[in-house]
Amino acid sequence: MNKRTITLAISIALVFSLILAACSSKNSDNKASPSSKATMTQEASPPASTSTPEPSPTGFEFHKYDTPIQLTFHTLVGADSKWRDGESFENNAFTRWAKDELGIEWKTKFLSPTFDDSKTKLNLGMASNELPDAIFSDTAQLGVLAGQGYLAPLNELIEKYGSPLVKDRLKAAMEASGGKFLSPYTIDGKYYALPIDVEMWGRTYYNTFIRQDILDSLGKQVPQTLEQFEDVLAAYKAKVPDGIGVFLHKDLVPDGVNQMSPAMQPYNAYPGRWVVGADGKLAYGSIQPETKKGLETLNKWFKNGWLDKEFIMKDFNKALEQVVAGKVLSITGDWWYAYYPLPDVVKNVETAKFSATSLQGPDGKARLVTTNPFSLAIGISSKSEHPEAFIYQLNEMMDSALRQDSALRDRMKNEYGYEFKYPVESANSQIAKNPEAPQEQQDFDVVKPGPMFFRTSIKTKFFGGFQWVGDVDKGLNDLVAVANAVDKGNKDGLSLSQQQMLNDLTNNKTIDALVSEVHQAQSIRSDMVIDGFTGAPTPTMIEKGAYLKKLENEIFAKIIFGSKPIDDFDKFVSDWKKAGGDQITQEVNDWYAKSK
Repeated sequence: MNKRTITLAISIALVFSLILAACSSKNSDNKASPSSKATMTQEASPPASTSTPEPSPTGFEFHKYDTPIQLTFHTLVGADSKWRDGESFENNAFTRWAKDELGIEWKTKFLSPTFDDSKTKLNLGMASNELPDAIFSDTAQLGVLAGQGYLAPLNELIEKYGSPLVKDRLKAAMEASGGKFLSPYTIDGKYYALPIDVEMWGRTYYNTFIRQDILDSLGKQVPQTLEQFEDVLAAYKAKVPDGIGVFLHKDLVPDGVNQMSPAMQPYNAYPGRWVVGADGKLAYGSIQPETKKGLETLNKWFKNGWLDKEFIMKDFNKALEQVVAGKVLSITGDWWYAYYPLPDVVKNVETAKFSATSLQGPDGKARLVTTNPFSLAIGISSKSEHPEAFIYQLNEMMDSALRQDSALRDRMKNEYGYEFKYPVESANSQIAKNPEAPQEQQDFDVVKPGPMFFRTSIKTKFFGGFQWVGDVDKGLNDLVAVANAVDKGNKDGLSLSQQQMLNDLTNNKTIDALVSEVHQAQSIRSDMVIDGFTGAPTPTMIEKGAYLKKLENEIFAKIIFGSKPIDDFDKFVSDWKKAGGDQITQEVNDWYAKSK
């Protein structure tokens, strides 16, 4: 298995968990009535039409349509789309809950075997004016849909119909993401889609893994600065002449992980990323003076024999063979390297252990600029007759999904007077009564069923409408819990999924890598920044992006090898700008101005 396969598998697994809604509802004369109430005071707004339910003038209320309305959805059908006998995409725990609690009936508009097929059908839907009520896609396609008026802005809908809990979680998401959660889908202050979750860390975090067993043999500590790292590289080369100090492969300019990080971070250099410059505008990291310093450092490492002499001839998979064989001291990669490929190293070198580091910059901080983690999202068709229904459902979904968070329950009551509708479930309610059965056949003793807590297939993959249920960095929080359990030698209090993580990584003999990188992530969390450009590819990117990236890779490699002098970097910058880079920079900053 390779890195692209792993990343694709994660993305596809995510995609298969999403359900979308489509087409217009037929029941335009239905009115909504409250089914449960909290004490938060909320100013009433007049209904948009006689078919739109009116928010309570005295407080927030959950709503249910007296006569069920219909919303259609589109989704992917894969090998893991399994149901109980008699169940389907239109008849399952989620759809029954939506009808019983909200008066919403979900109907399929179309099914797709692949994500590309889904995008094609949405394009056809634009041409025929037959789009779904709720539309799931990526940043590029949703950007087109929003720009051409096919998506409804969500600001007023959430302000008018959203619960205090929804608004609180949206605020938390914006704060956790540095204001980037909605920016990929924002035009002139209006946002047109909600990302599927707020998982910055789980989607984009990476660090440099270094062989702790080798550090121990050298009598060295985990390096935190460039000087310390180079000291370790020199000592390793002296002890293991044919060893490789730093993993590199031919694709130098990063789409995701910046494999050149150990040489770039110390200078606050971020090739391949758009960063905010001193003038407040976005600037491309690959053409900045700091990147030139990083390349000069890599050239020194190459001359010293700390890099693979043939890295430019090897793709990721080929270069990884040396890592797995135990011949590489350090590799920069995603957090999930603790699952793959590090366990394969341990299979070949039983004594192998790993620690994580991110080298500090000139200011003593280990800064990390990541790719856009919010590249998949869901919007509402501007033709939908019941856009408010998606907010009503989101209110219920979050209330159910977050029911176990006692601190959140207390804070929401104290700050907003908000009372959760869904009760806290016992720990036993989350344990299947028949764990030996396939997931879709399992049963649970849940007091009040709802999203994330159903009596059948407790965490069903089906979510019609918005996918995000209010979690912020849940992946990091889960792994922090696992790391803390390891540190304390006590796994009491871990959820079932957290216990499974602990067991898997312990069996893989890479739990040390996970614990180390979690501590590292916690230490630099406040200095983790998302790429300044999170929009769809600009016209010039589409036209000339491939050529410009090829230009970058070639000059970077030649400078590292020494076949070109370091000052040729300045010529590259000039060539990049003339070949379309300046136009891309203008387009990126035009987007940046509108995304605020």
